[in-house]
Amino acid sequence: ESVREWNETEEEFADRSDTWRQLGFVSALRSDTPIPFGEESPDDDLRHFNTLIQFPDEDTASAYLQGVGDRFAGNPDYVEVAEIESAPVLGDESMALALTRERDGARWTLNELFVRVGDIVTVSWIERQEAGPEGPEVGVEPVAELATAQVACLRSGGDCSPAPVPAELPDWVATPVTIPSTL
Repeated sequence: ESVREWNETEEEFADRSDTWRQLGFVSALRSDTPIPFGEESPDDDLRHFNTLIQFPDEDTASAYLQGVGDRFAGNPDYVEVAEIESAPVLGDESMALALTRERDGARWTLNELFVRVGDIVTVSWIERQEAGPEGPEVGVEPVAELATAQVACLRSGGDCSPAPVPAELPDWVATPVTIPSTL
């Protein structure tokens, strides 16, 4: 049974629940982990957003992953959707997308990584809580580093340890933070 998110209207909740059912989700778990980088307000920190989606079987999970680019391309929130060909291949199959949004004439790009391990698809990205054109844009490389730890965790059956903040993040990110490699 779906759980309503804190900021969802009844209509948004019903739409999301229906969409997830149509896509074949058995369950979904979302989290976001702060990555502080020395600003005065926690609202300015970067966040590692992560979703684990379980499907009834590997074929349904693979079909979801194969259709993700087209679904984003059909979303009016994005003015451009492009596959990141240089992203590493992770898990049983993976795909990285550069999703460009626009607000008040200014554009910015969010890089998301989708990885399938068996009947689970993980979706990961790093950005500020209230993302916008002021950035920063985080490349797919640090997201892939965290996803690599997550794939190892999923394949181990849950024998996991926290992953350090990726070295590829800009210098202004504090390094003593660790990010759970599973939810």
